[in-house]
Amino acid sequence: MKILLVFDTKHGTSEEAAGRIAAAVKAKGGEAQLLDLRTKGAAAASLSGYDAVALGAPFYMGSWSKRARSFASAREAELLGKRLGIFAVGSNVELGDKAALATLPSALASKVSATAYLGGRFDIDRLNGLERFIVKMVAGKAESSSTLDFGPVDAFAEALVGAGASV
Repeated sequence: MKILLVFDTKHGTSEEAAGRIAAAVKAKGGEAQLLDLRTKGAAAASLSGYDAVALGAPFYMGSWSKRARSFASAREAELLGKRLGIFAVGSNVELGDKAALATLPSALASKVSATAYLGGRFDIDRLNGLERFIVKMVAGKAESSSTLDFGPVDAFAEALVGAGASV
């Protein structure tokens, strides 16, 4: 099973998650390739040759990544022909993978066969001034914290790889 892990990231957490998922996919006998939506041409990258696509991104200020949502909408027809997974990172559990599903076109959301919410991380040193201000106003403090939990990665990879399951 050849899997494309498409991700958007701002401060590196989604990228780290995608890397861990790729390692888990490989450990389960699959092939994994990463596609960073921040890179030029990523949104138009070919999906042919992949059996599955996993799309992951962070939540910022209550919204899943605009690039991830745009990718899913623009590539809906192609994604409908693939095994599909969704993973999300963020510090607000209520805005996890289920909220990410809600941002997808309904046909895609009903097609998702694997989801994972992996928690989040605030690394104050990686935030810009506005982000630090917002964190301080919302949380009442501006210090680094993490709720990352990569425990669900193996089950997510297993659901993506499956037993050569068909679409």
